[in-house]
Amino acid sequence: MRFPADGAHEIELVDTLIEQQRRFIKPLRYDARSTAGFPNVLLVDVGDESLPLHVVSAFAPEKEREAKVQVVNRQERPVWTWWTDQPMPPFPAVAGAQR
Repeated sequence: MRFPADGAHEIELVDTLIEQQRRFIKPLRYDARSTAGFPNVLLVDVGDESLPLHVVSAFAPEKEREAKVQVVNRQERPVWTWWTDQPMPPFPAVAGAQR
């Protein structure tokens, strides 16, 4: 699959979502000055509101990484964050999924 990715970790994230047959949207940042304010992916199968998925890459320039951390920390609603120097955390369950 080809899509505009913000690094190898974002490709891994999307590949994992596809493998798990999750529903998601990949926001595109065509004219954005900074990508930090955008979630890498929006998970849309978790209930009434989408869940922002953020990737904080250990390989990103420090200024970019700090900007992403500030965005994640300012969120008023829950977000999922993957710090790439750690294993990818599990995703929330699909809304209405049988256990």
